[in-house]
Amino acid sequence: MRRNQLIDAARVAFTTHGYHGTTMATVGDCANVSKPVLYQHFSNKLDLYLTVLQQELDNLTTVLDDAIASADNELDSIRGTVCAIFDLADRNAPSAHDLVSTVVPDEPSVQWRIRNAMAECATIVARGMHPDDREPARSRLLAFALLGACLTASRDWRQAGRPLPKHQAAETATEWYWAGLRRWDGRTDRRRRDLPSGPTVSPS
Repeated sequence: MRRNQLIDAARVAFTTHGYHGTTMATVGDCANVSKPVLYQHFSNKLDLYLTVLQQELDNLTTVLDDAIASADNELDSIRGTVCAIFDLADRNAPSAHDLVSTVVPDEPSVQWRIRNAMAECATIVARGMHPDDREPARSRLLAFALLGACLTASRDWRQAGRPLPKHQAAETATEWYWAGLRRWDGRTDRRRRDLPSGPTVSPS
């Protein structure tokens, strides 16, 4: 119980002050505990930050996995992804949106966790968008584009004071991405049809 309380306090401290602006004393003040109590659970500030970051990244992965699992088609997968990210942004508590967007330490263990989590999220989203796609690299790129756009848009929506109802904001983002994807797919299909079949070989 105490450990969870410390993690919650650290999450607020890191998202409020950034990594470099937060000290163990800052976290202790947020949690109303002394620094020695903090050091009973975490060896240093980086250890505490990694714990908070990993918890939020795991949460993001879980909600996206659930959204894709319940989707019936490609559009549902996109809408589920967008709604899941906006739901996280709508929480009063800071989330992965805030941690990933703040200045993080130039520390390999931090960058490794973020890269791995984003790659896993992109794999999940790509699977829902194109379950039978024969171009996995293309699907992965499109999934990363959707994730990046939604994380940025939902964070800005919350910071702007939620100027649109959440369902309207999420549906706007969904329609934008879906329309763009359909147009892009249409152009790709036309280009493929227009491509020459390749050089012909004259009979000898």
